[in-house]
Amino acid sequence: MNVCSFPHLADCNGWANFWRYSIGVNVIPADTEKKRTYENWKEWQERPITDETHNCWKTENAFSRGMAVILGEVFHRPDRKGQRFIFIDADNHKAIQEICKILGIVVKNKPYVSIQQLAEEFLVEQHEADSTRAHIYFYAKKILNNKSSYWARQTYRRRDIRRRNCK
Repeated sequence: MNVCSFPHLADCNGWANFWRYSIGVNVIPADTEKKRTYENWKEWQERPITDETHNCWKTENAFSRGMAVILGEVFHRPDRKGQRFIFIDADNHKAIQEICKILGIVVKNKPYVSIQQLAEEFLVEQHEADSTRAHIYFYAKKILNNKSSYWARQTYRRRDIRRRNCK
């Protein structure tokens, strides 16, 4: 994924600008340690945050405890108008391997051999201390439905219950 250079890790306002202007999505102030936002994020899924509001948050140092990236419609990149910015949350090494395999087949007809190879074409976020988990971000022209493992388990359970009731 070709994007501008990344800001220094400690540059909170630089990161807010990165997500807004380089990626094109809304970003709101948050306390990432407590996993809490200060704004109602749902409000910003449907409409763009104004430059005035974004700059006010930066002036107030509102991003100093972290930020929440609002995935979905790309508002701030005219060249990506009509596209969605989405991500896949890989919570373990097996998930990373499967995502590398599936995305590789979809994108280039053969699996990516590593998360590093995948990162050449996708935006990949990992913690230095835990390489068994990753967020994989990309643009899509279609809306993709949530395919979390929670929903997969619920679907499986409903099928299993139906099968038992039919016996």
